[in-house]
Amino acid sequence: MRFGRSAFGATFVALAVVAACGEGGGAVDAVDRSAGVLDFDVSVPRVRAAGWAAPDATDAEALLAARDVVQRRLDGFDLGLRATVDQGDRTLAVHGTNVLTLERRDAVASYLSGLGSIEILLGARAADIRGLATLDDERQRFVAWRAAHPAEPLANFHALAREDGGPHPALLWTTTAEGGEPVALALPDRPERAVAARDLSMVHVFMKSSGDSELYLRATDERSDDLDDLARQSANRSLAVLLEGELFAPPTKVSGRGSAIQITGAFDPTRAGDLTNAFHAGRSPLTAR
Repeated sequence: MRFGRSAFGATFVALAVVAACGEGGGAVDAVDRSAGVLDFDVSVPRVRAAGWAAPDATDAEALLAARDVVQRRLDGFDLGLRATVDQGDRTLAVHGTNVLTLERRDAVASYLSGLGSIEILLGARAADIRGLATLDDERQRFVAWRAAHPAEPLANFHALAREDGGPHPALLWTTTAEGGEPVALALPDRPERAVAARDLSMVHVFMKSSGDSELYLRATDERSDDLDDLARQSANRSLAVLLEGELFAPPTKVSGRGSAIQITGAFDPTRAGDLTNAFHAGRSPLTAR
């Protein structure tokens, strides 16, 4: 990965991410802004549209839901990062207890800026789960929760603690459009392996006369090596594309190497338009200032 040096000019900084959000009230968590703060605007309507919160969630509930989504991703990195909320100031902060390189700090910021829009993840495999759990065990845990909470956003399941019936921290669960079959995806274990909307320079879907279609993804120059790495790994474990928290392209093998990959499938034309619109419009709930 080739993230450039940021304007902070130091070799190492501690991370804190602050985001303006909707209305609410709550306790204040101190944020040391001298440590190199990254600021994001948070769109509460986009939080709801991305499935992070229920459509009828209040602004305060949406802010808490955004915090939970961010925290789940940060937990996977195991970098000592913790998300806290100050609803009085309408902020969400990610505090770094460890010192991060600028490259890693920029990787975290880039990933968070693309969440909820387009996200590229590897299909889960048994080796992704540490401990005694199996993928079948995890699948049953998800299926049981989904049956008991059919109308709730999947983010509510992912926000649950393990002891309260929540998922394994390495997994993100979604469902196929046809029949709602459970699909387990592997969350990135470090920010350099996370590829989302902000890391792409082109997204296009070619509709073929045969009825098949081809999804074309090109990475930015800075992230071309990382997209190539995902393509190499997909040869053994498949690759999936999420659009606004829902499965756009189910886990499958991909073609292409380097900065561009192609995924062939029978994509719905309407959803294909949604995908390109999400990319061009920058429809992530988090927007870096």
